[in-house]
Amino acid sequence: MNRRQHTVQRTPNDEHRTTNHALMRTGLTLIELIVALTIFAVLGTALVVTLRNGIAAWQAVEATSRRQQRWQFACDRLQRDVAHAVRLTNDSIPQSWTATALQVVTAQRDRDDIPRLVRVALEANRQQDGSHALLRRSAPYPASLELPWQQEHTMLTGAASLVFEYLYLDASGAPVWQPVWDAEVQGVDAIPRALRLRVTWAQPPLASASCVAGIPTGSVGKLEGP
Repeated sequence: MNRRQHTVQRTPNDEHRTTNHALMRTGLTLIELIVALTIFAVLGTALVVTLRNGIAAWQAVEATSRRQQRWQFACDRLQRDVAHAVRLTNDSIPQSWTATALQVVTAQRDRDDIPRLVRVALEANRQQDGSHALLRRSAPYPASLELPWQQEHTMLTGAASLVFEYLYLDASGAPVWQPVWDAEVQGVDAIPRALRLRVTWAQPPLASASCVAGIPTGSVGKLEGP
């Protein structure tokens, strides 16, 4: 018995349907790829934004920490200079303190623990960018009267404002902060009870701060000038 071999002939319509099916399968794969790429782009963007915000926050914390450390150093230095200041009977040192500058002769000990006198000037200088910096100059006294400053150090930078104020007691005994002390106007003996340095930072988060340096009457002596 002969077996007939049947040959299936593909018509043009069959080939067209097969092609369409293949194209549909290919189209679904492209859609899936586009969706995957979109999801990846969204997640990548979110990750980049998160990392950028984290780095910015870390940098802000570091900047604030450095600023606080410099402020604490400047405050400690100011308190030591003023607390050990002495009054001179001569007119060689300017006997006036303003809102932006002051000069004192302060008693300090050198590395060999020997007491000595040092002339110190503190100035709030305006910088080219509009900010303010606290500058400290010093030199041995009395040689510094004829010689330039031997040391100069910028203790603070990046301040929107730096102001010195001086504490007095009014007639009723109430404390009053004034922007100036002038020995010629207020008298040499009318020394302020305390000095306050107020700073407003140009950038947050530390908006403002103040440092008070007491001037105990008992520790302020008189030295005869050279």
